[in-house]
Amino acid sequence: MSRAWQQPWAFQLAADQGWIPGKDPHPSLERPLFSWFSELPAASSEESPIWVEYTREHSPTGIERLRLTLRHDRMIGSRDCAALTIDRFVDDARSESRELLIDRTQFQAGQSPAKCLVWTDAKVTAAQQQADLALFRGLPLLKEYSPGPERYTKLPLRTDAFACQRVAAQCDHTPAIGIPKLRYRSDLWLSPEIPFGTARFELTISDPHTSEIQQREIWVASGSHPPVAPMSPVTIEMFDSSTPIVTQLRQ
Repeated sequence: MSRAWQQPWAFQLAADQGWIPGKDPHPSLERPLFSWFSELPAASSEESPIWVEYTREHSPTGIERLRLTLRHDRMIGSRDCAALTIDRFVDDARSESRELLIDRTQFQAGQSPAKCLVWTDAKVTAAQQQADLALFRGLPLLKEYSPGPERYTKLPLRTDAFACQRVAAQCDHTPAIGIPKLRYRSDLWLSPEIPFGTARFELTISDPHTSEIQQREIWVASGSHPPVAPMSPVTIEMFDSSTPIVTQLRQ
């Protein structure tokens, strides 16, 4: 199966023949990315945790929210681990909650999820470990996210749009015995202005043969602590000049 952002074969053939430039137009990522959140902020405190909340668009079951919260780090042996809590809410009721212990050194090095996650419960089952890995990845199987185009994205957090880079990963997976294979695709809009680095994400499940969409979830950042800057850095740069605005407009 081709990678999510791989160029079509005809484009690659033309590039190999020297007919068109073969340079990838998409900026590369700082490190390999295997999770649907791209950053682990420094821990704050129990009293003032770092968090970001996402709201699902067009939810069929009421108001759905997903919150990532980082209150503290834990030392597991010699490993400095971020204690990340992921909560899911339907209306005002918490429907799911899970804490992941993430080795900061491994995460920053772009290592695979199995090397990043740490389990301390001796009774943890293989099924729970697989569920945690899928929660970390945003996909049922291990796939590295591929860099895509840079785009501006509007969010409920402020009037100015956010400069983002879109990345994606996909895999084919049979969810259960007797169920046909499905294609899972995860699209992320990454922004360093958002805690944990992801402004928006989409999960699409489709038929790999017909491309018919079976399910789609779209989540957008709707709140955070600390709050995002009220203005985009691009807007600030436009007005951060010693030249009066009237003079700029006349030029």
